[in-house]
Amino acid sequence: MFTKRWVFLGLALVMVLSLLAGCTTQLKMPASAPQVNEPLQSPGEGEGFVGSLWELIDYWEGKVQLEDLTGTEGDELIEEALDVIYGTPEILEVIETEIIELDLVAAAPILADTPDGMVAIVSIPAIPEVEDSKAEIIVVLPESGPPLVMGFITNINVIDVHGAVVVHPAFLIRAWWWIDGRIIWWHYWWYDSHNHPNWYYSWWYWHYRYYEYYDYRWYGWYTWFYSWYYWRYWCYWSTWWAF
Repeated sequence: MFTKRWVFLGLALVMVLSLLAGCTTQLKMPASAPQVNEPLQSPGEGEGFVGSLWELIDYWEGKVQLEDLTGTEGDELIEEALDVIYGTPEILEVIETEIIELDLVAAAPILADTPDGMVAIVSIPAIPEVEDSKAEIIVVLPESGPPLVMGFITNINVIDVHGAVVVHPAFLIRAWWWIDGRIIWWHYWWYDSHNHPNWYYSWWYWHYRYYEYYDYRWYGWYTWFYSWYYWRYWCYWSTWWAF
């Protein structure tokens, strides 16, 4: 009887120790786990990566010389941008389904001297299919490498709004960009811009991570372009201090 009792106690002890060992194995944290106050680093945080909206909006300052192009030079850049738009089936499909007309008279060609070489930017306002909306298509032509083509459709006037507060019940934006034969859409909306200053960084971040995930090269000037584009068109709707 005494022997059987010890056998059972021994078996029970073994089972308990086994369970505890199993729980310990499942709950054990890796030795390299970061502390709460340490930033999580991604293997894809390479060329042109920024970790916040504030880093993004300061990225271009002091690094780029800009020149507005007019006359023949400007017209040639606009024609080159239109060749990219109308020569790319995926972009042309967006134009045909989302846009009524491109406002070529208001097109703005700019030449940028960046640390990565010369980059030409052509911004073309557009009239979208959706009533009371605004739209624009931007074609960026680098000295070397593929062009960057993107656009947006929104319910606010991002070009002429400076100097006047325009009240909208909600901010809506549908942004897209062209990558290697694909049109990638990004959607966002809010009711109170005071509480959403970081939406623009989300747009940039989605774009950056998409390149990383599909193993496309992210050129450093892409981030510079987003930084410049923020100040040219979007800062009024992105940060609380505009109000």
